[in-house]
Amino acid sequence: DEDCYNYYSKTDREWKSLCGTMGSAVFDPVSCSDIKPHGTYIEETSVTPNEYLSVTLNVTKEGSYTLTVTSGNGYSFYVTGVAMEKGPLTVRIPAQGQPVNVGWDNLTIEGFELADNCEPKNQVVSNVAEYSINCNSIVVNGRYQKGKALTGTNTITVNINISKAGSYYISTPVTNGISFEGRGDVTPGITSVTLTAVDGSVVTLNQDFNIQIKTNSPSGNTECEALIPVTLLPMKYAIIGNDVWSWATSARRSVFSANGSFGENGKVRIESFSELWSETDVNTAASRLNSTSAQQPDVVLYFAFGANPNETISKALASYIKKGGCVMYGSSSIANDATQFRPVDIFLKGIFGQGPNVQNGSGSSAKTDAEGWSENQITRYDNTPPNNSQDDNCYQINNLPDDPIINGPFGNLAGGWWGEDNDSWGSVLTSQLPPNSIQICSAYNNHSKRYVDSSKSIVWYNDQMNLVYFGDSTGASTSSTSRIEYPTVYTNGKPVSKMYGNWPQENLLGKLVSNAALEMNALAFLVKKAAVSGINPY
Repeated sequence: DEDCYNYYSKTDREWKSLCGTMGSAVFDPVSCSDIKPHGTYIEETSVTPNEYLSVTLNVTKEGSYTLTVTSGNGYSFYVTGVAMEKGPLTVRIPAQGQPVNVGWDNLTIEGFELADNCEPKNQVVSNVAEYSINCNSIVVNGRYQKGKALTGTNTITVNINISKAGSYYISTPVTNGISFEGRGDVTPGITSVTLTAVDGSVVTLNQDFNIQIKTNSPSGNTECEALIPVTLLPMKYAIIGNDVWSWATSARRSVFSANGSFGENGKVRIESFSELWSETDVNTAASRLNSTSAQQPDVVLYFAFGANPNETISKALASYIKKGGCVMYGSSSIANDATQFRPVDIFLKGIFGQGPNVQNGSGSSAKTDAEGWSENQITRYDNTPPNNSQDDNCYQINNLPDDPIINGPFGNLAGGWWGEDNDSWGSVLTSQLPPNSIQICSAYNNHSKRYVDSSKSIVWYNDQMNLVYFGDSTGASTSSTSRIEYPTVYTNGKPVSKMYGNWPQENLLGKLVSNAALEMNALAFLVKKAAVSGINPY
């Protein structure tokens, strides 16, 4: 029929064409674990494209193949193709026909041999049940990590409320490399069902994501959404700064311990988040960031007490950030001097370029600077009780409950407070935010900053440049209850709020500050940015 002479090959034991076709493929015997039915086979219901067999073959000789699978129960499977290379080959064999009877069918296979003791079967279920899925009952089980194949521990359990007995089929589409399905027969009532991971599921995304769950019920609630909690791949951080006012202090470092806030069991799920290096000298830190051969940190934690920025570190950080690096920066406490806010300007100019003109906190124009972004908190104090707070002022966190830093994994801090840690003229505010920036705390407060414009910012971040800015480096402790020192407290690696600030009226005007939780939300934000679009590929 092919208009070509054929000859018999004694070696291959088959007829071959002189026209050059490849001949028939040859496969190793196939075990039952490599034959997977998909979809739901329902009595007296025609199959759909969702019903098929997936078969994993090992090709020992290239060539064409025809695979036929019959059930003896009204439906079958059929596919043809060409195996172009030796080795593993997964074939999808579409179903056709309409199942007749409920039960387990023995499948008869032509086109490849079965391994010893393999007797493949497929289940036909009764007509579809009527049921509703309870989205609030969803539990996602197992560990999920980019590049890792799912196993039997990766399941989704959910309750369904059945009003009419029959069969159910619940599945998800393939989402970021993974999918789930579950099937069976149910009777009226409420029952928990389990969806198992489909073979070949491998996570392809290094962050949490949602997956849709759909049922085949003709009525009731038929769709839900589940969050897949991805454990981030190992990452590194670097520290610039010194003493308790920096990230070098043991109080802040405790959050990276195995039982802390960042880890396999932390609020931020990550396999490990370990220190790459720590420097107190900004020039040495700049050399590390400028290196073209050394590993780069995913996040730089730079609270500048004892390590004020200069041109060298500012240029290095600007280059690092523009490559995708993430930075949390805290200004050092500076003197009551109109020139001492300049290091912050150097830092911000290196990242954002020329800034707007600035004014001091009292509203005078004594310190205009065509390249300035920042100014220090030289303000007029209101010495009329009870507003004569001159030290350790507190600033209200903006009421932005949808913001990822204000409302992050360590709490919704909207309307709460952040406290500075100096004589209240040492903090450095930002006069005008760079584009794509969001204010977390205004530099205005009702105490010694009554004359500061609320548009000026003391805590803010830039989403495009992956920078979080604090106007002061605050002291950190593991246990301090003092209302006039250590506004940042971490106990057992977890953030703790405390009453603090507004000296000398701290007992009357002190606030419940959440410095540590705000730092943790900010760090969680930067870690997640680094995991998806940071300087290091994941």
